[in-house]
Amino acid sequence: AVVSTQSTGVLQNVCLKESSDTELESLKLSCYLFTLGELSLHITDAVPGEAVVSLKELIINNVQGTYSTSVRAQAIITLGKICLIHEKVAKDSSMLFSRVLKDSDDFEIRNNILIVLSDLIVRYPTLITEYCVTDCLHDKSSVVRRQAMIVVTKLLQEDFLKWRSATVMKFISNLVNDDLNLKQLCELCLSNVLLVRYPKTYFDFFIEVVFFANGLLNFLAASDPNLANFTLPGAENTEKRKMIYSAMLQNLNDQQKLDITTRVCKEILTIFISEKNDSIDTKLVPLLQDALWILCSPSLKLSSLKSRAANDFDEDDKNMKMINAQTKVISSIVKENFVENCTPIIINLRQKLKKLKSPLQKDLTRFIVSFIGDYKNEIEVLSGTDSEFFAEIQYDINEMQNEDSESHVVATKLELKINALVTPGFLRKFKTPQTANRSLAVKYVDSPGNYFNSPLFCAPTLQASTNIHHSSLKKKKKKKKKKGVEN
Repeated sequence: AVVSTQSTGVLQNVCLKESSDTELESLKLSCYLFTLGELSLHITDAVPGEAVVSLKELIINNVQGTYSTSVRAQAIITLGKICLIHEKVAKDSSMLFSRVLKDSDDFEIRNNILIVLSDLIVRYPTLITEYCVTDCLHDKSSVVRRQAMIVVTKLLQEDFLKWRSATVMKFISNLVNDDLNLKQLCELCLSNVLLVRYPKTYFDFFIEVVFFANGLLNFLAASDPNLANFTLPGAENTEKRKMIYSAMLQNLNDQQKLDITTRVCKEILTIFISEKNDSIDTKLVPLLQDALWILCSPSLKLSSLKSRAANDFDEDDKNMKMINAQTKVISSIVKENFVENCTPIIINLRQKLKKLKSPLQKDLTRFIVSFIGDYKNEIEVLSGTDSEFFAEIQYDINEMQNEDSESHVVATKLELKINALVTPGFLRKFKTPQTANRSLAVKYVDSPGNYFNSPLFCAPTLQASTNIHHSSLKKKKKKKKKKGVEN
């Protein structure tokens, strides 16, 4: 008690004198502050009210003299220890901590307040809002961001913080931190701690992260006032957003990847289909670009479901064939449902982009051809698909071939995928009433490549605009050459 009274008297003298830091060395004052804090943890009534007032004045630097940052930082720790024992002091000081954390320019002050708040959340779970702690994940100081990452991970692991969407998005945004050490720490915390405790994080929050990364917070239910500080909108952050998407997709299984693809089509692509206006809002264009990139991403490709069972069991295992059969049936049913749900959305979006003459038609065409190649068997089952849709895709590929050499190489690969899909049996399934009569006069060769040169594949609208197809074009070129030779 004597020591406590002496420390309190020193604090009061410091707050009343001018230029106190020159008369009393910072180190000596810090020792008094440390002693007072330790006494408060062991003796409940050791700290009078006057000492708390003096500590608050030191923290906000609202005294006649000017004190060093180290003294103010030690005062924060001392007041935090007192708050752990006295709930009333904690309630009165919580707003002070939040304000100084927001306004202070000294990272030592912000770092110590973060430590105090993390202890108060454990001691009084309903007293401190989680935003005060999670906002430090975007602090301008790498020291504070590192401390925040460790503190938030520990609180989440012990259930003192909830793994809500706002917290998830703040944490995931550090996967593209400019500081390599912080980026690696974030990956470590996610893979070794948080994803172990919350294994479906990437699947549950993927769509929300896409909206969040593009700064479209009006599509989210999160009410965090400072969430906009963590977003990555604009063309300058495109690569960072792609890195986040790839990191999330790589941790999904095949079933989750199919569900994510369906959700991207239903929850993102439908936004552009359902728009009443003829044009697309410029703010939403990056969202559509990201969605199409995700759909074409190699990370979203399904791994082989057939090889898994073969690797897990010996060839002599009697149950192996049954497990393989069940896997094939389940996989086939899921894929057919997926194709049936997504195909109408893709077709409608393509019509919308074509009407607007949007440059995003190329990205959509690449996805469609990849989509056709990946789900060849399932598309064949759907006999109601319009053949004009495939005809227009081929037309777009031809347009891409004529633009530049790079597009020519890409388009050739895509055309090979469609050629592998289209067979004479496939043609019979996709005949439409408009082309049924004409197809009677056409003789097909058992070669998929001839399909694209046939009148059946070419949509009526395309024939009206070009009046010729590839085969007739070659004949005309030959006639011109002959006339030139004769002349």
